[in-house]
Amino acid sequence: MSPQAEQNPLLVLENPLPFDRVEPRFVEPALDQLIAEARRAVDAIASSEAPPTYENTLLALESATDRLERAHLLCEHTESAATSPEFRAVYNVAQPKVSQFWSE
Repeated sequence: MSPQAEQNPLLVLENPLPFDRVEPRFVEPALDQLIAEARRAVDAIASSEAPPTYENTLLALESATDRLERAHLLCEHTESAATSPEFRAVYNVAQPKVSQFWSE
């Protein structure tokens, strides 16, 4: 894991969720990285030639998008409950990217 990933609480989600450590500077890079990871995983599932099963489709999709979903929910909660102009600005940049991913 890179030093940057270790410092970004959105990339190393733990329980309890680190609400107090989420800063505006972490939002866009983390969500961009998690979208890219999820997209690669979803593409691999979609291109699999194995007969579809619950495990290799639905469960695999859930697993492929879990980190993105958790990080985005953490950002969404922070934006609604403890926002600042800086946080709102980065959230508003990242939100359309996340929406586009889910729409695809």
